[in-house]
This record gives sequence, C-alpha cells and structure tokens, in this order.
Amino acid sequence: MRRILFGFVAGLLVSSSTPALREVLAGSMFHGQVVDAETNTPIEGAVIAVIWTYTPFGLYMEAPKYFYQATEAITDAEGRFSMPDSPAEDNPLKVVNRPWFAVFSAGYGPSTPAKTKTFRSPTATTWTDALTALRAGAIIALPRLKTPAEQRRVADLPPLGIDAPVSSIPQTIRALNRCRQSVGLQPYSQAATPGKSP
Repeated sequence: MRRILFGFVAGLLVSSSTPALREVLAGSMFHGQVVDAETNTPIEGAVIAVIWTYTPFGLYMEAPKYFYQATEAITDAEGRFSMPDSPAEDNPLKVVNRPWFAVFSAGYGPSTPAKTKTFRSPTATTWTDALTALRAGAIIALPRLKTPAEQRRVADLPPLGIDAPVSSIPQTIRALNRCRQSVGLQPYSQAATPGKSP
C-alpha cells in the first residue's frame, strides 16, 4: 500500500508540474557566448544570473511564487559561459518554476526573458524558447548603450527584473553597481531585496 501511495505521489509531482519541473529535471547545462551586437566581439566579464522560484506543492493558478535559488556565471575571454540549468537542491514539496535569467555587462543593454531579441536565434521569441536556446548553446548579442541617458536608464532600473535577495546574486550586483556609479547613482545595498523592473 505504501509503495502504491508513493508511486501515486511521485507521478503526481511529475505530471502536475507542467513544463516547469520537467525543465528542472532536464539535467543539462545552460551555455553559450555573449557578444557585442554590432561588432560580434566577445564580451569578457559579462554576468549571467539564473533565478529559480517555487510554488508550494498543491497550489496552482495564481499561487504566489517565492525565491528558491540563484546561480551566476561570468564569461571568459571568448565571451563563453557554462552553468547548471537546474537548482542544486530538490524539494518534492516545492514545484520549481521555469527560471528567470539576466545577462548583463556594463555599457550594454541587458538580455532577459522580456528581451529575447538579443538571442541570435530565429526561434528564440519567447521565454521558453530562450531557455531552450541556452541549453543548446546560445549566442547572446548585447546592444551597446551609446548615450549617458541610455546608460542611466538601464542603471536606474531595479536589478534587471530579478526579484531575489541581492546576497544571492553578488556578481550581478557588483556589475550593476559599477554601472550605477559611472552615471552618478548610489550603489545597491547588499542588504536590499530588489523589486521587479517594468
């Protein structure tokens, strides 16, 4: 009886999680290259942040999402990066949602699920498509910010739409603070929890 109950619960976990948990269970890597959109020059030192949220098991539809885990990667001299595409820990009582991501380098416009045009892939037109492209090895072309006004607009947004404790994304916050200080803005506090950008 216990085996039957366990099998039912396990099957329910997998089948009810929709694409979110299936993405997490994929077990592959996010990888690719970050380049300058105009020159195709690799961008060294760009930060890639991936944020997972979860919904408590048993809640559906408009259930609230809570911060779960975050991971970051920095591009090498060739603009390349590689990082896990799933959280380091698993909790069967939490349904992990598809991750939010942000790619950022000072002096460039960011790439986020709301800005998938930065992907050099004709099929990466949606958030889910962008995640698929990241697993296949995406080329992400960041647009250079050409005026101080553009730089200030990007620097003045809450951190790239990331709704997570800044202590969980230190590399991203350092990069954003360099950008903020270059246009005369105060750095983000390490104690803050940023909100989502428009």
